[in-house]
Amino acid sequence: MHIPAEIVAQAGAGWAREDIHWFRIQPTPGTWDWSYTDAALRELIRREIKIVGVIGHPPGWATPDPSDPPSGVSFHAPDPQQFAQFAEAVVRRYGKFVHHWEIWNEPDNPLFWKPAPDPAAYARLLQLSAAAIRRADPGAQVLLGGINPNDTHFLRRLAELGAWSSFDILAIHPYVSPASPEAGNIAAATDGVRAVAEAYGPKPIWATEIGWSSGPGDRDPIGLVDEQTQADYLVRATLLLWRAGVERIFWYTLKDDPGNPYGLVAQGAGYGDYSRLKPAYYAFQTMSRQLSGATLVGLRDLFQRTTVLDFESFGAWRRGDQPGGAMVPTLAQRHSGRAAARIRYDFPSSANEYVVFRRERPARVPGRPYAIGLWVYGDGSGNLLKVWLRDAEGEVLQYTLGAVGSPGWRLLQAQIGGEGEPRDPGTRGGDGGPRIPRRGEGGARGEARGRVARGRGG
Repeated sequence: MHIPAEIVAQAGAGWAREDIHWFRIQPTPGTWDWSYTDAALRELIRREIKIVGVIGHPPGWATPDPSDPPSGVSFHAPDPQQFAQFAEAVVRRYGKFVHHWEIWNEPDNPLFWKPAPDPAAYARLLQLSAAAIRRADPGAQVLLGGINPNDTHFLRRLAELGAWSSFDILAIHPYVSPASPEAGNIAAATDGVRAVAEAYGPKPIWATEIGWSSGPGDRDPIGLVDEQTQADYLVRATLLLWRAGVERIFWYTLKDDPGNPYGLVAQGAGYGDYSRLKPAYYAFQTMSRQLSGATLVGLRDLFQRTTVLDFESFGAWRRGDQPGGAMVPTLAQRHSGRAAARIRYDFPSSANEYVVFRRERPARVPGRPYAIGLWVYGDGSGNLLKVWLRDAEGEVLQYTLGAVGSPGWRLLQAQIGGEGEPRDPGTRGGDGGPRIPRRGEGGARGEARGRVARGRGG
């Protein structure tokens, strides 16, 4: 255990996220084996590395699924009372040294909460576990279990079920791979969850996992990202998330898994081989040294902004086939100039509802633009706002600008130099990337991802 811990320390990491495997510690109801976890935490503590302990991975005997091997790892939801008892035992053992505890990993992901994510079941587990942890250590900080920030339905349901006060830190996993941090708009990762927090109470936001595989992996099956690109993305993603207000950022992971090379250290000859440090390791190390103790002032915008569309002359806008929306001129809120456009929408179900507005005369986008943005006065809904562009080949591409946040003006923007998502079934032969010149085909697309949303966006 001392070799990986020393590599973490030499990288300049002040924190580590360590799994606390229930199945390993308590393989049977009456058997406790702390030796592996003791050794792993001891080496980090000796090097004064702070720890987020991820409590999860139950044994089969603690779940209701008969197919789970009794002493093996399970991703089925365990009995929440038994899970809370285990969490309390963990904190009583390690609470003198570890004060941050993440409850489960990605409970909104069907891979890690089987048979399917269940906000009510996780809310109950979170409430009981948080109470048990705080009994053992009243000063402990409880983290939400690392959710996907691009779909806030799960988070909203937790709040509606009364679980908002059960965690202190809102943990997210803003993966955008294989897209670059800019093309994947990782900077907008906090928009939706922050809108929920505006409604239910502010929380610090931590990214307890981000990463790219340096070769074929689960999110990049053909290996678009190589080792040097992985290193570049690590630095760029960290700075973008820092600017977005994320307080702590954890890279996933230290060492490559077979077939999933997300690590800072190559797989090499196997589990115990830490001999080859990848470019991403040295990028992490250099960034840690240069930014230690620094305060982020901002990121310089090196590009000239050009207005290609405003609402001074409103023009003609046509709604798509979707019901429940209207786009009208307004003087109530104006960012600059004399007028703005207000989008009224009503999404009556929790399905993937959306409404599209297209300008009768598309606005031409001059030059070779890097990004496109829209000033938005939020309504607190967290709904996604997207834009369509038609390129010189006639292909219509969609770009996500971000989530609509709390009231106030904010620039939502996305890089458009890379690959977009083709949206027009009438286009043929497109390659998913923009070709100059471009035209603004759809001025606004409001979308609710898996939740009910009613309101007005300006």
